[in-house]
Amino acid sequence: MRPSRSLSFFGAFLAIALAAENKAQYCHSSQSEPSSFCVAFYQFQNHTNQGTDLYLAFSALPTPLGGGWTAICIDESMAGSLMFLLWADKKRERVAVSVRTTSAHREPFVPNNLP
Repeated sequence: MRPSRSLSFFGAFLAIALAAENKAQYCHSSQSEPSSFCVAFYQFQNHTNQGTDLYLAFSALPTPLGGGWTAICIDESMAGSLMFLLWADKKRERVAVSVRTTSAHREPFVPNNLP
């Protein structure tokens, strides 16, 4: 199954929102795709190590329809980006999350070089 088309604009939205302020939120739900999905980002300066910390929060309800997955990537495109995939379990009661990547616009895989 393919991810929602509305998420293709998410990378650009995130870049603009985080440049403008330190937080952003995106939610998707429609009658044609009866799932409910939200992601929120919060960024702040870490004064201990002089870095920038990024917090992610996901909220998803499994659709009553079978199959499908949703991905959030931390880049402008799928290729080479860090992605978080979400999908429902077989009973459609819980949502699973996995870190993935891919080298092109194709099904993501689990990267070998995770810390």
